[in-house]
Amino acid sequence: MQLLSELPEKSRSFAVAVASVAVIFVLLFLFSLFDMGLHRFFLRKAEHRGGKVNDLFYYFSPSRSIGAFTFIIKYTLMKTGLFFLCFLPFFISLNFLFRLIKTSASLSVTAVMLLTVMLLFVNGCIFAFALKSSLFLVKYYYVNGVYLNFRHLISTSQHEMQNHKKSFLKLELSFVGWFFSCLFIFPIVYVLL
Repeated sequence: MQLLSELPEKSRSFAVAVASVAVIFVLLFLFSLFDMGLHRFFLRKAEHRGGKVNDLFYYFSPSRSIGAFTFIIKYTLMKTGLFFLCFLPFFISLNFLFRLIKTSASLSVTAVMLLTVMLLFVNGCIFAFALKSSLFLVKYYYVNGVYLNFRHLISTSQHEMQNHKKSFLKLELSFVGWFFSCLFIFPIVYVLL
């Protein structure tokens, strides 16, 4: 602490920023390993239907931890980027709508723009659902020990999920009540497991 106080203002803020980024990186690393371990644990539990399953800390071994972490980073960045692209037209049209409201345009023009925004949101939801369904098995293939490269995992998941979009929609809709209840009782905690 005394060392930090002797540094100039800019150096001190830079050191704090680097330390914060390092702490966030370590926490993300540990969270990703624990998340993958939980997925593996419940997958094994479902396969064995009883018995003892000791796979919770599977990815904490040094040989697997870096691979699991890079997989989680790639998977998360890919999904985030694709979902952002799905909703990009909606965000752009929403920006135009807000500008239009500020300029006090006519009611008919505003109504048409509002309808366009709603249609683009629905369109984004449909594309996002199609992406989510086609990428649904990527994480489970990796967790189950199918050590393929990342592109092969994606193509295998897309191929397997082609004929199961209705089943996936039913699965997603079955959790709607659960997701909405989590808005009021401990958000996120129940849904993740």
